[in-house]
Amino acid sequence: MKVATRLWIALIFLGLLIVPGCTVGPNYKRPDVAVQQTWTHPPTTQASVIDEATPPSAWWTTLNDPKLNSLVQSACDGNLSVSIAKSRIAEARAERSVAVGGLYPSVGAGGSYSYNRAFGPLFPVETHDYQFYATGFDAVWEADIFGGVRRSVEASQDELEAQKDAERGAVVSIVAEVARSYVELRTTQQRILIANANIQTQSDSLDLAKRLNASGIVSDLDVTRAQAELTQTESLIPLLEIQEKGLIHQLGILLGESPEALSAELIVAGPIPAAPRRVPIGLPSQLLRRRPDVREVERQLAAATAQIGVAEADLYPQVTLTGDFGVGAEDFGRMFNWSNRYVGVGPSVRWQLLEGGRILANIDAHKAIRQELIDQYKLTILVALRETADSLVALDNEQRQFNLLSQSVQSNEDSVRIASEQYAGGTVGYLSLLDAQRSLLRTQDAMAQSQGEVTLSVIALYKAIGGGWEKVEKEEAASQTARSK
Repeated sequence: MKVATRLWIALIFLGLLIVPGCTVGPNYKRPDVAVQQTWTHPPTTQASVIDEATPPSAWWTTLNDPKLNSLVQSACDGNLSVSIAKSRIAEARAERSVAVGGLYPSVGAGGSYSYNRAFGPLFPVETHDYQFYATGFDAVWEADIFGGVRRSVEASQDELEAQKDAERGAVVSIVAEVARSYVELRTTQQRILIANANIQTQSDSLDLAKRLNASGIVSDLDVTRAQAELTQTESLIPLLEIQEKGLIHQLGILLGESPEALSAELIVAGPIPAAPRRVPIGLPSQLLRRRPDVREVERQLAAATAQIGVAEADLYPQVTLTGDFGVGAEDFGRMFNWSNRYVGVGPSVRWQLLEGGRILANIDAHKAIRQELIDQYKLTILVALRETADSLVALDNEQRQFNLLSQSVQSNEDSVRIASEQYAGGTVGYLSLLDAQRSLLRTQDAMAQSQGEVTLSVIALYKAIGGGWEKVEKEEAASQTARSK
């Protein structure tokens, strides 16, 4: 019997030496996805889009707005969506530790007490009652001969990396959303300033009409038209102020604060951040390494591939080594005598032979998940390429529109000046002045919106290429290093 036990143990350890590198399931390989070599975009009229240059990690600083830089930093520190993503990373890291624990023996300690009755040959007359006390240690180790546990660790590591990329994606979205809301806020404030400037101009025109009417030069119709135009322009202010307050509240939420937290800080109007003259975006192939959602799906695909191995491990025998060491006796006072010690060690094998197709179905299910993620990976890349291409087209056309509106504003300003002079001199009617003022207000307002849209196109472009998380990640690492010293 002793020879057979030793033979079992020898065979098991021989298997552990022969098969340590064998793991069930397929090895992961990133799918090959063909992408274009360079971006195809129209020639820009203002900013120069550069394919080959490396995108700036802190792209928002190219807008040259210190207030925006401060808001972005605060959002990265306090935004709740980013905080939730960090918690998920901690959860995935803990789950990986659980999976790694499966590679090592499980050791426990315990004690037991039992009351026993033994029957003699004259059952049930002859009996012998006794008590038994025992305490000791036990160890269990499931040998990972076929690599199922190792595949589980691999899957957990891939899931951890996927959660890190999910957090990076949250950072990219939050940074872009803060920048977008800030630019929209400044655009709205500029529109309010433009409306107020036109209100002042129209008030002056109303005063002029009243004076000319009092002198009998113009009729009451000019006064009522001037009053109506002024009132209509004044009616624009409440709607714009509603939008202004809403954007301030939105920025407060993005920073993880109350909606009113930034009111005093942002209520004073500021200029619209101007788009940079150079917009380096890198090559299409860099999207696979830089855009977080592409990286996240790729890591999820790697985890799903490893999970196939975890499922296939159920097809093979499970070899477990168990060991016990302790002391026991019928008398509690003699239980801890060294002569009452016991030691036990031995292997056990369990093989699930008949499972009604459950194991094979589980393997097929994980293979289907992998195929789904392969398609999702390819689709995510295509969406990233489309979003970048759309942003390039939008940037070019918004720049063209802004240039045309700038010329139109200049012409309308000249028209208002000339019409005002001619109306004061009585050579033209008030309708000419009214039309010129309306055109100026319309084009000034459109130009302010267009200037904001140009900058928003740059923001959308950098979000599309997945920029921004690198800078935040470096700052967090530097901060953690400083705190550890």
